[in-house]
Amino acid sequence: DPAVLRALARADFDKNTPAGNLKALEYMKRVLRIGSANVDDYLFLSNLYVRTKQDREAVAILEKARTTNPYFRELYESLATEYMELGQYGDALAVLRQGTALFPDDFRLRALEKKASSATLGGPE
Repeated sequence: DPAVLRALARADFDKNTPAGNLKALEYMKRVLRIGSANVDDYLFLSNLYVRTKQDREAVAILEKARTTNPYFRELYESLATEYMELGQYGDALAVLRQGTALFPDDFRLRALEKKASSATLGGPE
């Protein structure tokens, strides 16, 4: 049951230990395999990947989430942040430009866009 798996994942995540993070990650992967993932599940899973130093997997899951749920601002913010963590400022800037096109009044996206733009010296990579 996805609800049970989510609860188990949150409980292990709240332990804030490496073993708990890995166990939570496995529970959330099972939620995705079942096929009943929602935006919060994708965001949580990306957070688990970050906690376990798997930034590329975090980017991949956020890209998948953005493809299926393009109207959630948090996905653009998280994805751009992960791209910047990987030093891929041009990719971050592209994501942020798409996000600000959808959410033009969002202060956080605009601030991240400014940061990514200055890191790319005024243009994409």
